Amino acid sequence: MMKTNKFFAVLMLAVPAFLMQSCLKDQEDTFDQPSSIRMQTFLDNAQQTLVNASNGWILEYFPHKNQVYGGYVYTLRFTADSVYTNCELDPGYNYGSLYRMTNDDGPVLTFDTYNPALHYFSTPSSEMYESFGGDFELVIDSVGADVIKLHGKRSLTTMYMYKMTEDANSYLDKVFANIDGLLFASAKGNVGNLTAEGNVDLDNRQITLTSGEMEGSSAFVFTDKGIRLYKPIELGDVIVTEIGLDTSDFKLVGTAKTGEAIDLQLVKPDAWKSFQELVGTYAFNSETPRDVEVVANPDGASYTLTGFSQDGPIQATYNKGAGSMNIAAQFCGQYAGYDLYLCPCNGSTYSTSGVFKGVNSEKDGVFSITFTNPDYPTFWIFAFKGGSNAGYLEKLSSPMILTKK
Repeated sequence: MMKTNKFFAVLMLAVPAFLMQSCLKDQEDTFDQPSSIRMQTFLDNAQQTLVNASNGWILEYFPHKNQVYGGYVYTLRFTADSVYTNCELDPGYNYGSLYRMTNDDGPVLTFDTYNPALHYFSTPSSEMYESFGGDFELVIDSVGADVIKLHGKRSLTTMYMYKMTEDANSYLDKVFANIDGLLFASAKGNVGNLTAEGNVDLDNRQITLTSGEMEGSSAFVFTDKGIRLYKPIELGDVIVTEIGLDTSDFKLVGTAKTGEAIDLQLVKPDAWKSFQELVGTYAFNSETPRDVEVVANPDGASYTLTGFSQDGPIQATYNKGAGSMNIAAQFCGQYAGYDLYLCPCNGSTYSTSGVFKGVNSEKDGVFSITFTNPDYPTFWIFAFKGGSNAGYLEKLSSPMILTKK
């Protein structure tokens, strides 16, 4: 009898567990099919929302998981199976390709046929073997009538699409006007009742706002009004998400998310020069003094310097915020079967990614650029073969100064 009662007690304990398992199994069977139907309905509605926008969509695209390159503007116009793309990096070109709406551990908008614009940040190259860390598969987080929230499947970076109320070229013209109009890297003024300063990295599209000991930074993307931040900057109780640009008065303006007025005057650096003003002939204070010819490249953002190195021309990039130029480590060509690289060096180590930043000065009508790097005082031309460093051909020591003739 005791054994029978014991067995009965165990059985009674097991029955609820069995019933629970049975119920769970029934639930799984019940919800498997509706779940797939709900997913397909979501994808169909999302696609219809994309297609129904007659002017298309603005995609504010942030490559890289840490947004180190800032954000870039795309305009997208969708049909049932194709997307037509404009990008601020390639103005004047419209690229068409196929796209799909698919369920891949969530609703995904995938641009899986090659598109030069949409795949630019995710395609590796010899210089960027890991690419820029971009995505061509975007997970759809939410869909509204005018705003769609997404994130990169690989980078997890949040992105937004905004329904356009004008044609793509008109919107991009306003974006370009703001890109051209944001000339200087620093600003001073007020955010609400706070005395504040702004520092803008125009090359990598990052902004830092400070007020006393309070500081916040974010990547940004250009818009038709100014810039939009990837993440809010908080200065005490003040929250900034967007900043307008007054190109006529060179100001950062607008209203914080919390209602405070933004009024920051952009500050022109001493001896700031436009891109074209840096073109010309310079005297170089190298060990063997010589002239350097600076020629503008067709891209409007870089220069070819002939004479800076005795081993061939090198490239420099325009630093718009400083109104100067920077020289980065780079491949310089070949000599006697060796690959030549210009590298910053401190005598014991060298860098294949370091940059010498140009600092302008102008006195008594004489303009000069001094190139500095706090970690590497010299530029060396190294010869490599088979991946090994075979020695150097030339050493350029600081201070490296170009004086315009």
